Amino acid sequence: MRLVSAMGGVGGPNFENTAELEDLPLPTTLAEGPASPMLICISTPTANGGVQEYARFAARFRGKRKVIALPLVGFAPGDPQPATAECAARSIAESALRASDGEPFILVGHSSAGSYSYAAAGLLESTWGIKPAGLVLLDTLSIRHESHEEIDYGGLLRANFLAAEASQVRITNAKMSAMGRWMRLLNSIDVQQMTAPVLSIQATRLYPGIQADGDGLSKKIPTADIVKLDADHLSIVRTDAPAAAEVADNWLESVFGA
Repeated sequence: MRLVSAMGGVGGPNFENTAELEDLPLPTTLAEGPASPMLICISTPTANGGVQEYARFAARFRGKRKVIALPLVGFAPGDPQPATAECAARSIAESALRASDGEPFILVGHSSAGSYSYAAAGLLESTWGIKPAGLVLLDTLSIRHESHEEIDYGGLLRANFLAAEASQVRITNAKMSAMGRWMRLLNSIDVQQMTAPVLSIQATRLYPGIQADGDGLSKKIPTADIVKLDADHLSIVRTDAPAAAEVADNWLESVFGA
């Protein structure tokens, strides 16, 4: 398949420490509001991913809660790519910390961005003693994408690129290379447990080839609050994003009172 071969392409220079980067990714504000904590949405590591993925999700919070979105390192031409899974998670952790500007924040991640968000949250807490207020996972099926999980990740990627909305994003060699790097690194990610509250919104409409619906993830994060939503893996941030945002909004009010 063309996509798989492209994912194996050679990328740009590597970085082994975020101090080697000229700068961290800059956030995009999607909503403004007074409620705390703010939401920091992490882009998925796909070639058609980006901060625009969360625009529909963020619409629910306009005038109520600040929502920002962060791109990932390595997706622009000439950008260095993380050499290790720890580098990848650390770049997210440091980007989120800077974007929060000292205010309480919750990380939000769709699919594999949820995996990296969980790793970044654990890194923040275990390494720097900075505890995010919480974590929201949008149909994150796994943390490390291990082969025994019987999830057709290749099929999900194909569906992602074939979806009508995907054509709105320009695909470049740099983005394809970065996607391959970030996806491969998931297999070696070292996750530190976090103690902040977690909401896992799980889609109930499964794609062909997916033999799991997120229940396996529940065993790895036993303290997570799980809400099933009538959506599929892609629609949860597209046509069904308003419903997912409503679930998240209700959870935020129940946990934080705002």
